Amino acid sequence: MPAPAAVLSAAERLAAGPGNGRRGWGELLLVDVGGATTDVHSIAEGRPTKPQVFSAGLPEPKVKRSVEGDLGMRVSALALLEQFTPAVVAALANLSEEKVIAGVRARAGNPDYLPTDGEDQRLETVLGYLAVKGATERHVGKLERVYSTQGVCYLQEGKDLTALPTVIGTGGVLVHAPSVRRILAGVLPTPDHPELLKPQAPRFYLDQYYLFSTLGLIAKKYPEISFCLLEKALKPV
Repeated sequence: MPAPAAVLSAAERLAAGPGNGRRGWGELLLVDVGGATTDVHSIAEGRPTKPQVFSAGLPEPKVKRSVEGDLGMRVSALALLEQFTPAVVAALANLSEEKVIAGVRARAGNPDYLPTDGEDQRLETVLGYLAVKGATERHVGKLERVYSTQGVCYLQEGKDLTALPTVIGTGGVLVHAPSVRRILAGVLPTPDHPELLKPQAPRFYLDQYYLFSTLGLIAKKYPEISFCLLEKALKPV
């Protein structure tokens, strides 16, 4: 099973529960930050929740995965930098653009790269935050204001995840990050994109042992065991 499919299977099991009468975690968002891609998995209906908001286009699937091949921490680091620009990364990391570019090139050329000092760890954290931000922005739905004979209304394209209660992070950068919340904050709304339907006030959890991709392999055949181990793997952050 490909790793993104295994992680999605784990997310489905956690959301649904072990299947023996116990309730699962319900609707959730899971972000997997990797070296080549950043994957976002949502288990949620995502239908409109506010008055005067109407769905546009085909309904979104409850179980949805998006894989962003240009948003990664190593192989795709240069594409990530191109997406957000050296100036933005430098401002967020409090580094010079020269150091940002050199650090990103070092990562892109070595998938096994590890941060070397405090400044490099700041860059790592910011790159993780931006990977989460960019991938989540592509995954969630958005609102478009339209005018009708009854006044102003809104068309929703994609999923409304504003009320989503749970966000889970997995991936090497998160397991080893000194500030997991700083990276996962990329799922939250930002003033630059008020039209996006991102989670407003979720609880954050970390897959602290990086087990979701492994446990997803047994999630369907062994629902009770996998659900128990998934819960044990999660740590509030």
